[in-house]
Amino acid sequence: MKRVTYVLISVVFTLIGFSLGWAFSSWRLEAGGAAICSVAVLDASSFYQNSPQPASLFWAGKSAMPLEQLATDLGIATPGRVAVLAESGGFHSVSAEGELLVEQGGCRYVHPGATGPALDEVQAILWNAPAASITQACTDALKALDEGERVLLLLLDGFSYRQYQLAVAEGYAPNLQSLGAEPALSVWRPVTNAGMAAIITGEPPAVNGVHSRDQRNLQVPSVFGRALEMGRSAVLIEGNIQILQTEVEPRLNLDANQRHGTDDEVQEAALEALTENPDLLMVHYHGIDDAGHAGGPTAPATLERIRLIDSYVGQLLELWPGSVVLVADHGMHADSAGGSHGVLCLDDLIVPYAFVRGGDR
Repeated sequence: MKRVTYVLISVVFTLIGFSLGWAFSSWRLEAGGAAICSVAVLDASSFYQNSPQPASLFWAGKSAMPLEQLATDLGIATPGRVAVLAESGGFHSVSAEGELLVEQGGCRYVHPGATGPALDEVQAILWNAPAASITQACTDALKALDEGERVLLLLLDGFSYRQYQLAVAEGYAPNLQSLGAEPALSVWRPVTNAGMAAIITGEPPAVNGVHSRDQRNLQVPSVFGRALEMGRSAVLIEGNIQILQTEVEPRLNLDANQRHGTDDEVQEAALEALTENPDLLMVHYHGIDDAGHAGGPTAPATLERIRLIDSYVGQLLELWPGSVVLVADHGMHADSAGGSHGVLCLDDLIVPYAFVRGGDR
């Protein structure tokens, strides 16, 4: 007789007076006394509303588990949009009427009535998931380019949606606020290479070929290559290293003055690029990520770096006549050393996203 058990662990901590539900839950599935599957269970309602989750729950039943029953057992009254993180490295919107099939070595999501292909190697289930994804950056940019607009793509490295909310609430980011960002899902693993690859290709890691910091070569065309195929010009402004191999050579910038990391040099390069009237201009700021690693995602120095980059964004918005995409590759969570990312937690996975057409600004 099989016995299936899950254990839910929720970590709640306090930063600068805010009670923040980290909502990283470990779901350990056992059959016949042997662990066969581990799935992260996350509820974004606690991310936005700071409502704590139970410390632990236990459930015994069959190896096929309906998600609706799981939500009930977890005390999630309104599951909302449900997303599953599977082997593709991206999140898939699914029906709560589907179920998890527990198998030796992993879990599969099966659509209700088997109406679609099963999702293998389920790593996480996210309730109340954002509708947007960072992969929309490529799709939205290409749509605007195809319709004759110019596109400014702003990539703020290591900037979580929670940081965005706090920065807006505390007055650090009026220019970012003007773009009206919504929460969006990053990809697994939430690190720069994988996130940036998803942003510029519009595809999850299993398709674009970049799963971690170890890969740099894309297996599909990027927004730059597709822009060039349209006969449009494209420029990529980077920090001091090339993150990915793309169809355009990045314009790298060293920290020449030893101030503000490379962000001030990146800004100068972006302003210079504007004089060339590129059709697609992507600007990659690294300072929020650097400050977050050093002191934590909501440390005073990190918030000041957000303020600085917000001022840079404001400069570009005043000069840019076309559409604007704002996105982050991944977020950041607090740890004992300051800040980190790359794990299955909401602070790492949910980031701000905005797409504003030129005529709407």
